[in-house]
Amino acid sequence: MHFETFFFGIAKRKTDDSKRFRLHNHIFDREPSEAIKPYLQRAGFGHVSKINFRSVDSKLVIAMLERWRPETHTFHLPTGECTITLEDINMLFGLRIDGRAVVGETEGPDYACIDALGIEPIVLFPDKSHNVLHSSWFKFVKDFDECGKYSWGSACLAYLYRELCKACRVGCMSLGGCSLILAVWTYYRIPRLAPRSEIAPSYPYATR
Repeated sequence: MHFETFFFGIAKRKTDDSKRFRLHNHIFDREPSEAIKPYLQRAGFGHVSKINFRSVDSKLVIAMLERWRPETHTFHLPTGECTITLEDINMLFGLRIDGRAVVGETEGPDYACIDALGIEPIVLFPDKSHNVLHSSWFKFVKDFDECGKYSWGSACLAYLYRELCKACRVGCMSLGGCSLILAVWTYYRIPRLAPRSEIAPSYPYATR
């Protein structure tokens, strides 16, 4: 069976679901300002800031979720099992996969935001709205040089694994985490599903 038939046969059955399935679209249509590029580089996000991406295909995400198995953290495909690895994260997005672990308390007080940004938040809560940031992350970005020493690639992958396990449950209609990682990984590992691109590959490969 061809991959296109296999995946989009599933997606076709999920047409109504895909209209209601909620995804965060990463709309980056231009490079960051030259004024902030040095700070992004120091914080460890210089490579990932080069990625321009309009949106994530919800049908593609639903098709991949159909094949995700929480027990093994792998996708079950007609050709066998596979999964997103740390090497994928580094090569596709240029995020560091060694260094310090991103760990700590998940319940942070409001003064964490004031201390880091100098402003008081109205609401900060961990959900899938994608337009708020949980206060537990602020302590990592207070010092850009220290921020660059953390393994952000490992943190992104672990967070995405957790959200995939939640999203594949019956009745779940949204996906948290960086869905862009899932989309780009699928395009590179199953190139027949990828949009055509005339851009030559370069590191990080998601820039293509």
